[in-house]
Amino acid sequence: MHRSMRMQLPHDGMVVISCSHHRPQASSQPSLSHVATAAGVAGVALSVVLSPVELIKCRLQLGSYDKQFHRHKGPLDVLRSVVAEEGVRGLSRGMGATMAREVPGNAIYFVAYHGLRRWVDAAMCMEEQHGVVRNMYEATAAVTCGGAAGVVMWYVWVVCKAMCSNRYSPHLCATRSLVFPVDAAKTCIQTTRPGSVDDVGLVRQLRGMWGRGGVRVMYGGLAPTLLRAFPANACQWLAWEATMGLLPT
Repeated sequence: MHRSMRMQLPHDGMVVISCSHHRPQASSQPSLSHVATAAGVAGVALSVVLSPVELIKCRLQLGSYDKQFHRHKGPLDVLRSVVAEEGVRGLSRGMGATMAREVPGNAIYFVAYHGLRRWVDAAMCMEEQHGVVRNMYEATAAVTCGGAAGVVMWYVWVVCKAMCSNRYSPHLCATRSLVFPVDAAKTCIQTTRPGSVDDVGLVRQLRGMWGRGGVRVMYGGLAPTLLRAFPANACQWLAWEATMGLLPT
């Protein structure tokens, strides 16, 4: 169950660091469109570092099921195998798909987090509070907004559709998620056998997934991803706020 957990840590850490900074006064806060632009650019930079790490992580996780192609003892073994079979260039496999996920995903996450924090800060009016009360508020707001932003990142089109139509349909919502199908296709790209019929780009992967089963294939695993999104992001922000509170200012 914990196979490749170490490979997930760089991504989680980079997201928290990139989002975490002292919030300026309301009058000097950047617009959400600027936040989205900066987050998208950050997603490009993040993908360059993240894509090789996710390549190793995905192949490690698949090794429990495919012993013939993904027979690896650990991350270094995967790294050596990729370089031996595909050269150094093989480490960039799936980088375009990773960018296609991280650029909109980062933009959605940052905008959701900053938008929620601004709304909560304005509603609670905690500017004059200090000490323990202020620290407790910062931790609670970060956990709540950070966890919610993680869910919105995967489920953004559900929110938009529900707001526009004033109705809720689980099937309709599942078909409107933006980031999840790209993430599923990226995993296929990074774990497929080099030179096989499935060794194709992002668009053809998405078409193939749709042809194999439509929504069921493209959105398989969305529910556990959403169940993971809130607590995972909330824990990261709780750790951040707790650590910052212990460090000298």
